[in-house]
Amino acid sequence: MLLTNNAQISAETFETEIVVIHFLRGTYFSLRGAAMALWQWLQAGADEVTLAELLAERYGLDPERSRAEVAATLARLGECELVVESDQAAPGRAGYDMTAGPALFEAAVVEAFEDLQELIAIDPVHEVDPMQGWPHRPAPVQLD
Repeated sequence: MLLTNNAQISAETFETEIVVIHFLRGTYFSLRGAAMALWQWLQAGADEVTLAELLAERYGLDPERSRAEVAATLARLGECELVVESDQAAPGRAGYDMTAGPALFEAAVVEAFEDLQELIAIDPVHEVDPMQGWPHRPAPVQLD
């Protein structure tokens, strides 16, 4: 079963997207369309089968299309290290928010941004210039 990689990420839900920051990679992601609902259900503990069922029910998709959408989105989330494998058992079908994601079906989008990678990856306690503060890195040490 896949779970969101909560040890290395932080996510915030906005009206039309979920923004996820992966602190070790220094990358942030925009999850839009069906990816929003899938992400919220993943965080609630849904496994791949349950995700496909929920997606089909939420948007009236045929089961094959729903399974394909889920498989592609989970593969992309895995490539981005936003989900991790777990032996934890899925909680079943109860308790999932069936209003998650956009009102009408939109294909899942997981878009990565690396333009702030260096700043996000800075350790604000240990890798900061003591005089200038964050986000200024300390000067490199010169060895003679």
